[in-house]
Amino acid sequence: RERFPGASRPSELSISLLFARGDLNAVERALDSARRASDPTQAWAPRYSALFSLFRGRLADWRRYSAQGAAADTSEGLPPLAATEAATILGRGASVLGHASNMLDSIVAQLDDALQRQPLREIDEVDRPYLRVAQAFAWAGKPDRARAMLKQRLTEVRDTALLRSQEPNLHTTQGIIALVEGRMQEALAEFRLGDKAPDGPADACDLCLSIFLALTFDAAGMADSAIAQFEAYVETPSARFNDEFDARFLPAAHERLGQLFKAKGDIAKAV
Repeated sequence: RERFPGASRPSELSISLLFARGDLNAVERALDSARRASDPTQAWAPRYSALFSLFRGRLADWRRYSAQGAAADTSEGLPPLAATEAATILGRGASVLGHASNMLDSIVAQLDDALQRQPLREIDEVDRPYLRVAQAFAWAGKPDRARAMLKQRLTEVRDTALLRSQEPNLHTTQGIIALVEGRMQEALAEFRLGDKAPDGPADACDLCLSIFLALTFDAAGMADSAIAQFEAYVETPSARFNDEFDARFLPAAHERLGQLFKAKGDIAKAV
């Protein structure tokens, strides 16, 4: 802080540390202070505030801060791709609300509008968010549109190296589609493939596989396996709050663990 007083990273890390300690009131105070103190062109404070609002179930604040973050990026000459931004919001919202929520209709419409205004084929290949859009449609309960997006990707992307590098994320996308459609064994296989590359882990996400497996085992009625994976997710040391996963899944994971333990008669672990 002393050498680089204008750098935002120390503030970001301090908020992440507060979140990891479970001091949510301190996180809220720190975010309030960061939004007041930050240069309005810096996106990190509203984007962190959006994640925290989603975590706390404050959906109006989540949408408002997400829009402020996008506006800040735009003012800095780094406007997010409209389709990427809309797909990110749809995927996060659907994960929290469930695909039956009426609130998702306006976000789906926003994504459709973005795709119409700027078709993905007109964007540089490496930046095209085919997989993010497909995942968003799947989480929103529209697996047919997710599969159509995957087919579109195959016809419009010619860079074979890019396709190979995206294979793990493709498997994860196919796993989400299979989960939504109730094909649990296929979902489990796809999620496991999505966690690895030919030379090791697919990425640095140490939470992704456990929560995906937990959701799938739970949907399949395999309570013991679901408990094991939910526990792995909530107990894994990680850079909590730096990623969207906790905002999307952590509160529901704790709630579902309590329900599963209660169903097994383990009241001590259920509370």
